[in-house]
Amino acid sequence: MRQCLDVPNPIDGTASRGAIRLGSDGHLRVSNRAAALIFPVTMNDNPILPTGASSAPVSLASCPETAASSGNAGRRTIVPLNDGWRFQWGSAEGDPRADGFDDSAWRLIGLPHDAQFERPWTQEDTRASRGFKPMGKMWYRRTFRLSDIGSAVDGKRLFLELGGLLCIGDVYLNGQIVASTEYGYLPVWADLTSALRREGDNVLAIWCSTGPVGGSRWYTGAGLFRDARFVVKPCIAIARHGVFVKSRPEADGTARVNVSVELDGFRCKGLEMALDVFAAIRDVSGAVVATAMARAPWSKLNHQEVELPEMAVADVRLWDLDSPNLYTADVRIVMDGNVLDRDTVRFGVRTVEFNPAFGMKLNGRKVFLKSISNHHDLGPLGAAAYHRAIRRQMEFLKSFGYNAIRCSHNPYSEDFYELADEMGVLVMDELIDKWSDTSCWAGRKPFTAIWPQMVTAWMKRDRNHPSVFAWCLGNEVQQDETLCGYPDVGDWGVTMFKVMRAFADRWDDTRPKTVAMFPSHAGAVFLDDPGFMVDPHPPEMSLVTDIAAYNYVWRAYPSYVRHAPHLCIFQSEAVVKQLQAPYFGMNREHTIGCSYWGAIEYWGESNGWPKKGWTFSLFTRDLEPYPGAYLVESAMRPEKPIVRIAVENGEGESMTWNAVDVGCRDEFSAWEGTPGAQKTVRVYTNLPEVELFLNGQSLGRKANDSEDPAQKNVIEYSVPFEPGELTARAGDVSHTLRTAGAPVALRVEVQGKCFRADGRDLVYVHVAAVDAAGTLVLAATNRVAFACSGAASFLCCDDGDSATNQLFTPDVNAKNLYNGTALGVFRCGIEPGEATITVTADGLPPVVLKVEVGGAG
Repeated sequence: MRQCLDVPNPIDGTASRGAIRLGSDGHLRVSNRAAALIFPVTMNDNPILPTGASSAPVSLASCPETAASSGNAGRRTIVPLNDGWRFQWGSAEGDPRADGFDDSAWRLIGLPHDAQFERPWTQEDTRASRGFKPMGKMWYRRTFRLSDIGSAVDGKRLFLELGGLLCIGDVYLNGQIVASTEYGYLPVWADLTSALRREGDNVLAIWCSTGPVGGSRWYTGAGLFRDARFVVKPCIAIARHGVFVKSRPEADGTARVNVSVELDGFRCKGLEMALDVFAAIRDVSGAVVATAMARAPWSKLNHQEVELPEMAVADVRLWDLDSPNLYTADVRIVMDGNVLDRDTVRFGVRTVEFNPAFGMKLNGRKVFLKSISNHHDLGPLGAAAYHRAIRRQMEFLKSFGYNAIRCSHNPYSEDFYELADEMGVLVMDELIDKWSDTSCWAGRKPFTAIWPQMVTAWMKRDRNHPSVFAWCLGNEVQQDETLCGYPDVGDWGVTMFKVMRAFADRWDDTRPKTVAMFPSHAGAVFLDDPGFMVDPHPPEMSLVTDIAAYNYVWRAYPSYVRHAPHLCIFQSEAVVKQLQAPYFGMNREHTIGCSYWGAIEYWGESNGWPKKGWTFSLFTRDLEPYPGAYLVESAMRPEKPIVRIAVENGEGESMTWNAVDVGCRDEFSAWEGTPGAQKTVRVYTNLPEVELFLNGQSLGRKANDSEDPAQKNVIEYSVPFEPGELTARAGDVSHTLRTAGAPVALRVEVQGKCFRADGRDLVYVHVAAVDAAGTLVLAATNRVAFACSGAASFLCCDDGDSATNQLFTPDVNAKNLYNGTALGVFRCGIEPGEATITVTADGLPPVVLKVEVGGAG
């Protein structure tokens, strides 16, 4: 097919008579006297979309690539762009956007990269909330040629996708601005086509800033902290995140699947084409189990949605917590029998119901959410979003009984949702902290002016993930009327929520919308107000949200339900210091779940120098469990017999946060002390009775029979210390603590398996000092050094000390043991092979490990 038309040159804007031709390879090619016309972006008035003309619809049987053995025709090209970046912190001499700018003295780095985390700790010019890291601006540059991407660029459009850019920034190509972001937790999508050079170098320059200190209440990190990639697509294509799959299981074992496809095309004078949209549903094995086709209707819009006929999938396998079955929608757009573009999305078939009678049901079964609410950083990596680090954290949480995560208070990386889908973890997806143009907002444009674009980008990216069970549009916005979006309305955010929910329903009307609320009382009455617990009324917004999500105040929930029986309650933040009490204190038969705030230590929100972050947690930032983690596990996993000893080491720490004491107990699972000194010993168990022994002598049996939520599963003893063995026994289950001797060896363990040679997979190595009996020596402070050769390289190490002044960079390869342990992290290379990891420590024998790094396994 060939048709003549007026063709503008996308490079210089001039126009001349030319032709558009659809080649046998599925590429649209535009030609005239200017040889460079292969990247058309916008043309004249009429879209290249069908008007019901010319060719008849293509049958499913003749659709290219319907079979599982599909080829590459029409397939978009994705090229990773994580390596080869030049980086400079602060301002630069000259203009980094300019062609002739010399960046040879800048550091060569790879992504993901947290530019702020490598800066020295400082008490000056920053806040404890931002992690005591300097604020500032930075630049990234990268040079490329079209030949680096390949011939697949010919006749198509080139986009840059940045997974995240903190906190704000601008993207330039060859000196021309092509994208900006005001909220770095959402991906940046830049159309590079019009600014490209076909010959010679193209220069990407990206300016970033941490924004104002008050732009966030926690440590954000800075720079290109997620993956980057090029995306090559045809001029007429499936829009970015343009495929939306809705599914509904039926009682007969089938599922009804509806697919909508958003098309993205350029406008072109005098050209009309018949365009067909195909979808094939593939099961876990890749077999096609359903198909559908639709002719795209004519539209004046450059973007339009096509609804495909409903498909039936027989013998459907549901997505669930213990069986996270995933299907794939394989979508193509076809013109004259040729595939123009193709996209695939994964989805799961499941039902989620909410009702005050039962809280939440997943696939018709009552599920109580056992959740954490945490910020996005990943311990020794800072905010850099590595796939392996997210997987490790998720696997660890599941091993302790958690089945859900709340993304507080911003969208996480795409890897996070992919892993939650694969591993069977439910997610409350959250957009932002406050609805304010000034407080907790780093953007240069007002939040109230750009939230619709934010909601659109966020929901279209995440709406196909079966792990996402609810959309949370904000957090604690009722603390002040200026945080409610539209302060002049005076209804504590009710109007703002209603407007946002109506807009959000445009992109997904299948999931509930909510806001995590605090103060959790009508009229924004704080918990420390004497009248708070006198017949408390639920906050106004919770009367109109689909889920009543409250931070803390679980004791007020019965009163809320008396005043508003329709409430379906989720405790979106629970205090770790209260341990099992929030969990047992809820009416779990009628509520949705309980989410522990800051269950894993994170950077920022410190309560004072030298602490660098939040430490009122169940797990250290290196995922070492505190004793309280087992008490919470004993509540969340009643089917698993748990017995765990915790020994009080001091008074602990108190801190008031949101009018709640969020401090922590000072206790360890270690039997150390001064002979004769009285020790408070707690046994955490979900079994009926416990007997405690000291060096073989019984200290008595005690029943686990308290009805107080704060005392359930806790049995307390007062024990005079003497060295030896302390054992708690309940039936066949026991836990023993032994007084440690001097350290004689390192116990070294590789965490994880199947390491990929992709340049960004990680190997975690855990190190502990042990005595001759293999007991952890908590007091050991030996200096431990890490080295690596072969198929991986040293990335960073961590001692777990919250008061550290040391950095987490490749040039810092040694740290002292803290509480007897340390952690080394190594980055895999791009060539398969063996990595040799060596761990040495002062006064202890070295340990050498061999780790296989291979393929894409």
